Amino acid sequence: MTDIFDWTGAPGARFDDPASWYDATLDAPATQAPGPDDIAVFGPGDWTATAGGQVGTLLIEEGASVTLAGTGAERFLAGSLTEATGSSLQLEDALLFVNAGLTIGRDAVLDIGGAASFEAFPGSPLGPFSVAAGTLALLGPGDGAGGGSVVLGANNIEIGLFQNGNSGIGNEFAPASGFSGSGQVIAGTFDQPNVRIFDPDHMRASAPADLAGLDFGTLHVGDPAVVHFSLINLSGNGGYSAKGAVQTLVNGGNVTDPALAGSGVTPQNFGIAPRGGIVAFEVTLDTTAALLLQDQAVHLGYEFMRFQFDVGTTLPITGAVLNYADPGFELVSGPGALAQDGAHWTLDLGSLAQGSDPGTVVLAVRNLAAAPADDLSGRFEVAGDAAAVEGAEPFAGLAAGDGLVALGFRLDTTVAGPHAETITLYPVGSNASGFEGALPVVTLTVTDQVVAEGRPEHGGHHRGHGHGHADRPHGHHAAGCAAWNGAPAGVRRPEA
Repeated sequence: MTDIFDWTGAPGARFDDPASWYDATLDAPATQAPGPDDIAVFGPGDWTATAGGQVGTLLIEEGASVTLAGTGAERFLAGSLTEATGSSLQLEDALLFVNAGLTIGRDAVLDIGGAASFEAFPGSPLGPFSVAAGTLALLGPGDGAGGGSVVLGANNIEIGLFQNGNSGIGNEFAPASGFSGSGQVIAGTFDQPNVRIFDPDHMRASAPADLAGLDFGTLHVGDPAVVHFSLINLSGNGGYSAKGAVQTLVNGGNVTDPALAGSGVTPQNFGIAPRGGIVAFEVTLDTTAALLLQDQAVHLGYEFMRFQFDVGTTLPITGAVLNYADPGFELVSGPGALAQDGAHWTLDLGSLAQGSDPGTVVLAVRNLAAAPADDLSGRFEVAGDAAAVEGAEPFAGLAAGDGLVALGFRLDTTVAGPHAETITLYPVGSNASGFEGALPVVTLTVTDQVVAEGRPEHGGHHRGHGHGHADRPHGHHAAGCAAWNGAPAGVRRPEA
């Protein structure tokens, strides 16, 4: 039979003394103290009970402020304990053991800062504790009241299952919310949650070291981009499920680049079954535009982890999406009109008087790609009779937007008629990742019409210059032409 007992004891009265209780079931002064099958109730008021004792259910009602006191060894035991809204329970030099659920209501406080401390056995990995409970539940804010709280002081509380209504989902996940003090919340098992992080595409789940970050590497616009990571719980067979959250804006998590998507960067809670349980996540990167990932990271927060409470791991997210190098030409000085049609460029010098000296025409080769992009390298091949071509040396390392004075044309107007010169560029793109790839061949055709004095423009005899090749090893910029007079901003002179 379960009886209900109301506390009526004077300050400092013994918990195990029948004179401290009123038997509400019999509606009479108690003839015995409440026992393991009974319900003990502290109503509104300030109360202090001493000496320890055991009851089935201990209720601290709204408006009650209760102190359970001892001299360092006393134990208060209950099958379950509930603190109602606005109540408080304080331990002074005593221990509290709750076999099942310890519930702390809204605006209620459990203060164990002055409690005694107990160790299951010397050197126990769980360490000393002042309160042990099968389940600890803190009710969260609601109905105009704040959530329940625990004042730890320097003492620890050992629990089995844990429910914290102050802790939310994803970025709001905060297992320690509502706790204060330097003490610890300890999972009451030797088979602690033991979460390891691994890359399921490239690592074994039992790899000796955790995955340290999520790296997409160096990609190009349009490349597929996805990385995976998994969490495995390597607790013992009797271990606990691991609980945690993916966090993107707190605790070092910072996922602000809209190109990132997927479950691995979506704030959410997760649970991992004991001994081999796995949860898997995916992160994708939008490569429709060039970009550099900067200061991006995801945080994985855990409720309990290897004898620690409210800890986590932050994984940096790195990667680059580059434009391919885009070779082109720029008229630096001299006559003529430069035009582009895809991979073919034309420099039309127009009509030139026979015997005239139009000066040297200077062209730069430019990496037209917008940053971030591959560097541009290349070599030239020259054929035709329009001009004597100077420079045309292999070059390398031309960054996005940069130009290099590479070609000089000395026009020969001694022979009337149309003339043409073709310069073929064999371009290569490369970047710091080790990528190197040939790009589509680019051609430049230089044309002119030399007109004899006093004669109309018409076709004439072609000069027989033949053609020459400029095919030298990569890594050297073009040699200079003595007649070149300078270059616009962003175009560098060739090295001597």
